Amino acid sequence: MRLYAIAVGWILLAISIAQALVPAPYDWQRNTVSELAAQAYEMAWIMRAGFIGFGGLLTVGAGQRLMINVKENRPDAFVLLYGMAVLLSGVYSTAPFVEGVFYSEPEVRTHSLMATVAGVAISLGMAGRMITEPAPMRKFFHLAALVLVLILSILFGVLAEGTGIIQRALYLVGFVWLVGSETISLQMRSKSQDGW
Repeated sequence: MRLYAIAVGWILLAISIAQALVPAPYDWQRNTVSELAAQAYEMAWIMRAGFIGFGGLLTVGAGQRLMINVKENRPDAFVLLYGMAVLLSGVYSTAPFVEGVFYSEPEVRTHSLMATVAGVAISLGMAGRMITEPAPMRKFFHLAALVLVLILSILFGVLAEGTGIIQRALYLVGFVWLVGSETISLQMRSKSQDGW
């Protein structure tokens, strides 16, 4: 079953709905996807369900892949960690995107920690797949995803403006890599298109 693809579809649906319903102070170019699930925001449950569902599906999918073949799917241990961290980032929310609203600072720190763990975990998963991949074209796919994630992560930390756009680009690269990685694994298992 293509749980990575289902997970990506789930979170894309949640982001689309949450963003369509968010009030005017929120600006998708400046505000992050995490802020769609912010503390004290009445519609936060939509994005929280997106994070929790996405993380849960990835965790189950990565667990299944590891049970099928631990040696071959070792990099999916990082996807499992990524999934758990995203799930927890849906439980622990970031600060509100409007001023003057009471919120829990420890919860914000936990959310930030989980987001950092998620970023490191998916990067390590990409690196692991790149190292273990024997086919040059597939190796390049993993390398390209890793390089893009690293560049976008640096931009996200350095630039004050456009953080919403940069974070969405980070998510997009991760989503493409997850679906592509799953597709490659399924192709290799079925041996229908060896050498892609």
